[in-house]
Amino acid sequence: MDYKIVQLGLTPGKNANTVGDIFIAEPDTTKESLAGRIFVLIEVESKRSEGVKIINFLLDNINYNYYQNEKIYLRERINALKVEYIFEAALAKVNKNFLDYLKSEKINLPISALNITVGLIYKNELYFSGCGKNRALLIYRAPDTSRSGAKKMPAEKDPASVRKEYSLSDISEQTGNGELKPDGPAIQTKLFSNVISGKIPKNGFFVFTNETLPEYISGAQLTRIITTLPPLSAVEQLKNTLSKINSYVSFWGIIIKNTQFEKAEETKQQSSSKDSVVDLSRTEERTENLLAPSGIINIKKPLSYIGSLLPGSDKAMSGIGGAMIKDKIFVKKKSVAKKLNLILKNFFTYALNFLFFAAKWLSSRGSIKKTVSGLGLKLKNSTEFLSLPGLTLNKRNKALLIVAVVFLVFFIVNLSFMKAKKNRQAELENYENLSAMIEQKQNQAEANLLYSNEEGAKKLFDEISGLMGSLPQATEEQKSRFADFTEKYNLQLEKIRRITRIDEPEEVADFKNLTSSADPANIILSANNGKIYAADSGQRSIYILEIADRLVTTVTDLEEPMEELLLPAQAAERVYYLNKTNIIELDLKTEELSPLNIDLDANNNYMGADTYNERLYLLDNKNGQIIRYAKNGRAFSSAYSWLQENTDLSAAVDLSIDGHVYVLKNNGEVIKFLRGQTVEFALEAVDPPIEQASKIFVSPKNNYIYILDPKSQRLIVYDKTGQFQAQYTSKTFTDLRDFAVDETSQEVYLLSGAKVLKIKIGQENE
Repeated sequence: MDYKIVQLGLTPGKNANTVGDIFIAEPDTTKESLAGRIFVLIEVESKRSEGVKIINFLLDNINYNYYQNEKIYLRERINALKVEYIFEAALAKVNKNFLDYLKSEKINLPISALNITVGLIYKNELYFSGCGKNRALLIYRAPDTSRSGAKKMPAEKDPASVRKEYSLSDISEQTGNGELKPDGPAIQTKLFSNVISGKIPKNGFFVFTNETLPEYISGAQLTRIITTLPPLSAVEQLKNTLSKINSYVSFWGIIIKNTQFEKAEETKQQSSSKDSVVDLSRTEERTENLLAPSGIINIKKPLSYIGSLLPGSDKAMSGIGGAMIKDKIFVKKKSVAKKLNLILKNFFTYALNFLFFAAKWLSSRGSIKKTVSGLGLKLKNSTEFLSLPGLTLNKRNKALLIVAVVFLVFFIVNLSFMKAKKNRQAELENYENLSAMIEQKQNQAEANLLYSNEEGAKKLFDEISGLMGSLPQATEEQKSRFADFTEKYNLQLEKIRRITRIDEPEEVADFKNLTSSADPANIILSANNGKIYAADSGQRSIYILEIADRLVTTVTDLEEPMEELLLPAQAAERVYYLNKTNIIELDLKTEELSPLNIDLDANNNYMGADTYNERLYLLDNKNGQIIRYAKNGRAFSSAYSWLQENTDLSAAVDLSIDGHVYVLKNNGEVIKFLRGQTVEFALEAVDPPIEQASKIFVSPKNNYIYILDPKSQRLIVYDKTGQFQAQYTSKTFTDLRDFAVDETSQEVYLLSGAKVLKIKIGQENE
């Protein structure tokens, strides 16, 4: 890859009058070598969410139509297939698909409101097309500015005069790729009508920007920053400069630098340095041969012949020297081959000379038997495997063989180490690419959320989740970075899930302060007298909480046997509690308890209760029925099976009535009934899904349905059409049992264990 490409994006957030984005493709190595790299700069002159939808559609469509073209893979076999033709075909498809998309989505946005540049960089070739007001600027070295008639803005000269003068040329003006004139003869109906192609000049730059960037920074200043600093540093410098100039306008840009000739110059300097010392190297080699002790094995000569056969050696490369100079992409391969050749020469030289000296020393002492004997004792265990039948090596040769094996093992270990190092470098590169893609998609998701494009954000979250699943977490730094990505992912996810996280709900009362054995199961809110009533079957009492002054008292009836105070159902100024064999009535005016007779079937399993028009409704999930009772004096009349059709209520846990009867199942499903028959109704799916719903409350006055999900520690709000509105959660919701809604003050009281907590609601009403 003989170029560097970086992007610049600076937006004022919600104050922006336009929506924009930059996309730079990240294909794998094989695909990039065949098809190059796509980049897109797009800005839509609209504040509406359609702008974000259009951007997402175009980015996905451009990327898919180009890289998924089957002709790309045929280029290896058919030389006539050029990337330029494939690029043009992809843009033609995008033109058609975009018009179809506008019609299907019924988006009334003129193409003149779109400013888009799509480019392809393949090796040192550049192809681009676009429409609108985006700018294409070429920065190049031009010692003689009189040779061209193009509009040029010379850069300010460097004070030290160490670099050549650069010129800037506006390609978009010369090619007619600039702004669409309002008085043009015809209305544009296509995004892309022509493709501009060419090569990036030696040490030159291509800069693609939106309309505003060149208006706020001069050509000379832009040229000086880009040509003086590395691309990434230039982007940061431009951001700092532009942010000080204007904080209400968006700035977008892509900088492409040709680095091919930088590598060529660097290689040329290295080659000239090598030539300057070649004579010195030869003299050194001759001197070494003259001064070498007699008997020394000069291994360099045979190894130099073997090394000459290796790819990358001087002799092997001499035949293709001209090609290597022309194609500098092989410079890195040549350097690696030379290093490997040098390592092999040094290793075998030292190894063979060591063996020679060892043999010479043993023979010169005249005590071969004694030395070998001592060595045999020390290496007895390690040499037993050499004493095999048919093996005729003597002890000295065995010792030498062991030394050779040790060196061989050392060599293999070093090769393994080099391979492991290469793998680690590849893993690190893959990690950085994954991290960059995650960061880019999180920024795109943030933009989608900003413009209320939830569908686009959801797709991006799915992609982010998949990428994060592949992100390594081997080191502490990687774990920390993964934690940062996860935190940002969860925060963004909570926005689309409409989660309101309450850190410290207000504690209204703790009934354990009244009695340590307090264990209330349910609560009822009486808005008329500003009190909450909490029933405790274990204590056979009802705790009365005065909300204003937080005073708690108790009411009980020692004369009446109260075994249970379950399933409270409120009717005007009375509350009915289900006892085992009867109903316990609480008069909210006198705050006295009294029993009411009722015909309860012992075979039924009552799960929920509510009242409507002075009638009591009990949910029997065992028999799949809703039993209705009418009050008659101090008793309830005989049971009436209200449902007129068979319905599976085995998983039902509660019901609530506002004229319609709503039955809640433990999985969050709600069945709606009218006059004993089901009515078509369904709740919108909520994320995360409801795990274990326990209570439903349907407001008789307002348009909301409230569902309690204790396992997920949350309260979920829908409207009566079934559309999801909001959800409220807190780490303190550890033992949710019941809740009561005060819709006048937009407050909810939740019973968590023995505590009553209060939270504010209202996001769903905004």
